[in-house]
Amino acid sequence: MMGFTMGCTPPDLEVTPAYVFEAPSEALECRGVRVPSTVDLQKSLDRHDAGTTFCVSGAHRVTTQIEPQDGQRLVGQDGAVLDGSQPLTKWHEGAGIWVVRSQSQGPTVNHEGSFPDFLHEEARYSDDVFYDGALLERVNSKKELGSGHFYFDYDKDHIYIADSPIGHTVELAVADGIVGGEASRVAVKNLTVQKSLGRGVTAGSGWSVTGSEIRLNATTGMKLGDNGTARHNFLHHNGQYGLTGAGDNIVVEENEISFNNSHRYYNAIGRNWASGGTKFVLTGSPSEPGSGLVLRDNYSHENWGDGLWTDINNIHTLIEGNTVTNNERYGIRHEISYDATIRNNTVSENTAAGIVINSSPNVEVYGNNVWRNGDGIEVLDQDRGTGPYGPYVTEGLDLHDNEIVSNLEASS
Repeated sequence: MMGFTMGCTPPDLEVTPAYVFEAPSEALECRGVRVPSTVDLQKSLDRHDAGTTFCVSGAHRVTTQIEPQDGQRLVGQDGAVLDGSQPLTKWHEGAGIWVVRSQSQGPTVNHEGSFPDFLHEEARYSDDVFYDGALLERVNSKKELGSGHFYFDYDKDHIYIADSPIGHTVELAVADGIVGGEASRVAVKNLTVQKSLGRGVTAGSGWSVTGSEIRLNATTGMKLGDNGTARHNFLHHNGQYGLTGAGDNIVVEENEISFNNSHRYYNAIGRNWASGGTKFVLTGSPSEPGSGLVLRDNYSHENWGDGLWTDINNIHTLIEGNTVTNNERYGIRHEISYDATIRNNTVSENTAAGIVINSSPNVEVYGNNVWRNGDGIEVLDQDRGTGPYGPYVTEGLDLHDNEIVSNLEASS
């Protein structure tokens, strides 16, 4: 069955986000081991037992990934930050350009997935530089330098900027990951996790990440695994993706996901490639209907790429109640995957189709507001072969009770 409501412009197309991040109260109570910025966080985790709660405060500079033990809880207080960068000092000025020498790091190529030729070759490098907390744009030579740019000359081990560093903080990402490891049932709460060469958080089995701001990481803000949950987080300005995941029983609920793919991963003809707000692969188990990925009540907006993307062998997926707006390609995209329900979402003003079903069987799409996108609901059936649960074909599709309003209708 296919059903749409079209042609009559609703009187009110104002979009109300499903969730907007609010920073946790600095007065949040935490009972556990105190870890101020003067204490080495990893050593404190190692000295205490599995299951211990740590009350983290201040700014912690991280040079190697923090790895908790099973069941440990990292709870931020007073605006606690885990920062994977180090300050750059000893600048020298000449001919209007500033240089810091003896920077032997890199080139670090740390993207996730495989890529064709890049439109911007510099996108592949993860050695990011920040000026007063903002990511500088990488250029490929000193001649291209201007305000807001940096050039890393890997042959000479020099970093160049055009803006004066005097009275400003200039930093280089150095940590390949901020929090991760093989431990299970770890909790990360109310922390700012930022400026990694790779991911901000790489979650093991049963991790929960809540109330955290995860930003400015060179590849992905956070990756979830089996039984992982992400709630009430703000994932923004990460280099490739805001949030990814693979495994069973993953729940992503009430997060704000925006301005990701800040590195601009585009292929040679300028199309988004393996980048954007989110991407999930290999989620759910065919024999367990309740094991699938849940994407609920999230606000995914202004990403350079898809807003919510399930790609490659996801099954029993539920995508409901999300607000997906102003993304630079598709809003919601379900691709070479299997059984899914996409319902009660507001999908608006994405540059391509609002909702895409691509070569995926047994998908029900209903109750969605699909407003003012580049296209409405797009259904594709390509020759994509066969996966572990059967052919990648668009069959058993049920579209009904969706409200689709085009740009033309909305402006009339």
